[in-house]
Amino acid sequence: GSERTVAGVLGDVRDMPWHDSAAPAVYFPQPQRWSPQPMFLVARTHVDPSSVVESIRGAFREIDAELPLASVRPLETVASAAIATRRVTLWLVAIFGFTAVVLAVVGVYGVIAQAVAQRTHEFGIRQALGATRADILRLVMVSGAAMTIVGLLSGLALAAASTRLLGSLLYGVAPSDPLTF
Repeated sequence: GSERTVAGVLGDVRDMPWHDSAAPAVYFPQPQRWSPQPMFLVARTHVDPSSVVESIRGAFREIDAELPLASVRPLETVASAAIATRRVTLWLVAIFGFTAVVLAVVGVYGVIAQAVAQRTHEFGIRQALGATRADILRLVMVSGAAMTIVGLLSGLALAAASTRLLGSLLYGVAPSDPLTF
């Protein structure tokens, strides 16, 4: 509703590192639109950030002696705090994934053990007809491998179908990245 003076146009600023693109934003000078909100100063330096804090405080005192400068932190700390929730979520997903792998291994073992127990008489008859231990072991391994391959293919199909759902949780990695997949 009121006129504003355009002081400049910035390039895209990605202030949320987990987003692929920058969100549209408009910056107003404090005198034009004041509201009780925190203000941020970002300073790029080629030296240790803690070594320039006092000079920045001095510049603030020159502008306004009552202007506080609080919560001085490196940008890596701010960015790390911004993605902390996603990091915890991904750690939980990793823990659940590891638990699922352990349960799958125990489940495959249980199914194979049950199949072997049910086929004990068959294996005895095969041995009586001349089958060796290697032949029996091959039967068990082929049966277990077939079950495992069916399970892996089913799991990969479900994982491929769910990549769109998990894509928003990933940062810096594509959902179809082979190593991550």
